[in-house]
Amino acid sequence: MKRKPALLAIALGAMAALILSLSLTWGVDAPTRSGSGGPPPIDLSMQIDINGDTTPDCGTGTGQTTTCQLTPTSSFTVVIRLNSIAGIPDRDGDTVAGYTGTQARITVDGTTQIAMKGTGTQPWPDCGIAVSDPGLVPVSHLMGCSIGIGAQESTYLGTIITMNANCLSTTQGTLTLVHGEQLDSYIADEVQIVFLDPGTDVLTIRCGTPPTPTPTRTPTRTSTPTRTSTPTRTPTASPTPTRTPTVTPTPTITNTPTSTFTPSDTPTPSNTPTITNTPTVTNTPTITPTPTDTETPTHTPTPTNTRTPTNTPTHTPTPVGTPTATPTVVRPPDGALAIDCDAATPGVQQTCGVANGGSTHVQVHITEAPEGGYHGFQTKLRWPEEDLNYLPTKSPDDEALWAHCGFAARSIGKEGDPTVLFGCVPGVDDPVIENGDTFTGPVVQFEFECKTKGKAELSLVPREGDIQLGTHFIVTLGSPLHVIKLDPETMKGASILCGDQDGDKVPDDEDNCPNDANGPNESDPKIANQADTDGDGLGNACDPDDDNDGCTDAQEMGPNEMFGGRRDPNNVWDVFDTPASADPMDRDGIIATGDVFRVVQRFQAAGPPGNPLVGAVPPVPGYHSAFDRSPPDPGDDLWDFNAADGLIATNDILMVVRQFGHTCAT
Repeated sequence: MKRKPALLAIALGAMAALILSLSLTWGVDAPTRSGSGGPPPIDLSMQIDINGDTTPDCGTGTGQTTTCQLTPTSSFTVVIRLNSIAGIPDRDGDTVAGYTGTQARITVDGTTQIAMKGTGTQPWPDCGIAVSDPGLVPVSHLMGCSIGIGAQESTYLGTIITMNANCLSTTQGTLTLVHGEQLDSYIADEVQIVFLDPGTDVLTIRCGTPPTPTPTRTPTRTSTPTRTSTPTRTPTASPTPTRTPTVTPTPTITNTPTSTFTPSDTPTPSNTPTITNTPTVTNTPTITPTPTDTETPTHTPTPTNTRTPTNTPTHTPTPVGTPTATPTVVRPPDGALAIDCDAATPGVQQTCGVANGGSTHVQVHITEAPEGGYHGFQTKLRWPEEDLNYLPTKSPDDEALWAHCGFAARSIGKEGDPTVLFGCVPGVDDPVIENGDTFTGPVVQFEFECKTKGKAELSLVPREGDIQLGTHFIVTLGSPLHVIKLDPETMKGASILCGDQDGDKVPDDEDNCPNDANGPNESDPKIANQADTDGDGLGNACDPDDDNDGCTDAQEMGPNEMFGGRRDPNNVWDVFDTPASADPMDRDGIIATGDVFRVVQRFQAAGPPGNPLVGAVPPVPGYHSAFDRSPPDPGDDLWDFNAADGLIATNDILMVVRQFGHTCAT
């Protein structure tokens, strides 16, 4: 039961950080508080509506009573109101005009008398993404909301959250609007979470007949002076004897421990005149060890401690290597991502072709998970604006592929900044919150459209130096987020060749097979590099008859040699079909008597061998390679002839006779 609020708080904090940063900018790594010594706190109040008429019957606001009288077993609504947003500072110290998120936690003291039902509403009109935790009712209830992606800051004042409850008995309990703790009740400004001062909103709920008040009961529960002056609180609030000698080496304090402890009944020195008159103690909230060292709100350790005194909220590390309490802990580079420019093809394709005006789906793959897993991720993609159009989906949820993406957020760059920032964190009850995930594969998908012909480079923007903190893994959720920044060498981009619909790296207007890949990356040498065996301008990849010998590739791959089979589709010499005219392509696809006769007519003709499909055929008895062959290699079929040898002889007549009756005519 104790783990659930932490999980929700972690998820809500991660969601708040993710949404706020993605909708605006992630230029701040950690939230700041408003409190004592700072700007005025935001004014939230808690009220009770008994009869549902939206008029508060009691509450903690101005003019409201903090004790509510209800009838036994009655139901009521706890109303959380935002009364003022004056005093929220931005990063530059200016006061912002609005806010981007709200959250409230109600806790119950006396769960046998009051029960939170785990239901409610969020009437804030600018609420875009709402979450709640019904898991710990009736002990407590947490609800929160952020503005929608890209929405303007809200300036709304009024009811922002309601929670339903009811009386269980005729006694009383208290409801507390928890302030001041991380991820409890707050509102968020443009980039920082602003927490409230604690201990200001407590309601006493009386269920049933009001008890007879006693003189001592009221001050005990409501009077601060009565609680702080009781004998049982004095030793708790004051330092212990063992601490005084350690912190204060001055002999005067060591010899008089009683006079040092007793006046320290309260952290405000103005109420303890005895300490003021002590020469070794200054009028500060805590004990001053020596006249030269003034104790700061953080206790000053002894010289043997690993931390040295500091006047700033961040502890200064000593030479022994104590880590600095920075808002974001960054581990060494770990994990890897890559862009796949063709989601339709398995694996990661880093070079793709798309027809001009066509579109393709691009995915970001996690190719290596960080050691120990990850709890979320953020990725930022950049492309050349003049070459590609990004086609976003209506909702970022439609682009998320990670199975554990409970909250997805997206920020699209404006004109002149062709980028998309995308982040995912798990849902509230997802075990990944605690255990992490080691999944590798596609986690987000985008669609792009080619605008112009040419190569367009897609890249992942690294976290380092980017105002939105670019691409990184989230390895611990909560506040602050712990992240892993990636080495640029572990983030692989991709290239899209627009105007190359088969993706073979050859533009369509130069491709002899624009619809069939036959570029330099093809592994089959018979089609790679625009191979065109017969020189007819049609690449082998899309030519039905690669060698143009009169038998189609399909026929030559067949099982029956009498019908052109058992041949090589790229060997023009294995079909001895001779031309019947001066045109070397004047063939009928049948090796018959006419072919034998034409070879005999040119017996003993000689000349330089060449391509049998080109060049005019001279009159008889002139030489042309169309009538010349050389014998098969040892072990080859008897009709599997080789290239011309430059002389038409007896063996040529024998070879054409061996193919007598073979046909590819259809």
